[in-house]
Amino acid sequence: MKNESLNRDSKPGIYRTPDLYQSAFLLTKGITLIGTERAEGRAFFLFRDEGRVRELVEQYFGNALIPALSFKSSLRELKSLLHGGFAGGRT
Repeated sequence: MKNESLNRDSKPGIYRTPDLYQSAFLLTKGITLIGTERAEGRAFFLFRDEGRVRELVEQYFGNALIPALSFKSSLRELKSLLHGGFAGGRT
């Protein structure tokens, strides 16, 4: 998996990635965003991993189709978190 090295410092049950577009994909697919953090000079998105994330990341790198407007909404949400801080998970 292309992003495993970025996730190696994560705690069990948490998926960590700095990839904005991958994060928007995961959010669109219904994975719960549990926070953000700044480390190593960049921002990371933290997702609850209940066993589906690895498969979804493989779908992302396999160019899976997702609803464009939902993806756009997820991307907008993540960008606002980067500029305004994390205020809680998505409902």
